[in-house]
Amino acid sequence: STASEDRIVDEIRRLCNAGLDQRALLGEGAGRLRRAIPSEAFCLSATDPSSELVTYGAAEGLGGIRGMRLFFEHIYLEADVNGYDGMSKRWSEPVMLLSEATGGRLERSLRHREHTGPLGLGYEIRGACVAGKERWGGVELTRGRGDPDFDAREVRMVRRILPHVGAGLRASA
Repeated sequence: STASEDRIVDEIRRLCNAGLDQRALLGEGAGRLRRAIPSEAFCLSATDPSSELVTYGAAEGLGGIRGMRLFFEHIYLEADVNGYDGMSKRWSEPVMLLSEATGGRLERSLRHREHTGPLGLGYEIRGACVAGKERWGGVELTRGRGDPDFDAREVRMVRRILPHVGAGLRASA
């Protein structure tokens, strides 16, 4: 419901304004976000806006150390659909679904073919946590293979929380 969505967004907004450090903010934020939007795996990250390098991340379900290595290789070393580099250039729409970026064929994503697909994961939603014109972090939620794609309400909720998380990460830096 809209009231439930508003409550979750307000809860995350308050958390982002609580003066927490990046680790606490991302850890607490991940818990609240996953309760509101179910996912099998997630990664919330803090990013240096100058270099766009990830400086800290809270992740689960992405294959441990080996999986995180693959994840970072795909972010920094490989061109892929639905990558953070594309979102950095499109501040007006910082939320992207893998299903839209691949035209419904998830296997068109290198990251999906080599990393998340073999882990039994499917649909993904990604968002850039922007404050001003700078990306301070990212959000990625991934569902299990066979689970439904993220719906319009979930996309709207991620879109609404991203500026708050971006501002909270900027303040924590």
